[in-house]
Amino acid sequence: MYHAWLVVCGRILDFTTHLLRQKASAMDAADGRKTTVLWCPDYLLADKSQVCSAAQVLQDRAGLFYYERVPALEAKARAEEVPVPEDEKQALWLIYQSPEVIVFGPNSLTA
Repeated sequence: MYHAWLVVCGRILDFTTHLLRQKASAMDAADGRKTTVLWCPDYLLADKSQVCSAAQVLQDRAGLFYYERVPALEAKARAEEVPVPEDEKQALWLIYQSPEVIVFGPNSLTA
């Protein structure tokens, strides 16, 4: 139900956009609706200036995105966060600075 993204140097970095179809399917199972997901990129890296309003996104146009901070949820997440080791922070920063690099991990494995 929750969604998290990073804001780095005025850009939004979201590694969860590949899950949009799965998330819509789970919400449809809960509310009985049928949602068609036309836009489901592997990840999103965009300037904050490209964020659309919620009304624009709700008009069924693929490729639009809307992000809004929810301070109460953010405070709860921060209270429960696990510190990231410094070497992992450095690795993530290196990946962010090198968008042409392809990173493989447990989520890229197939059964």
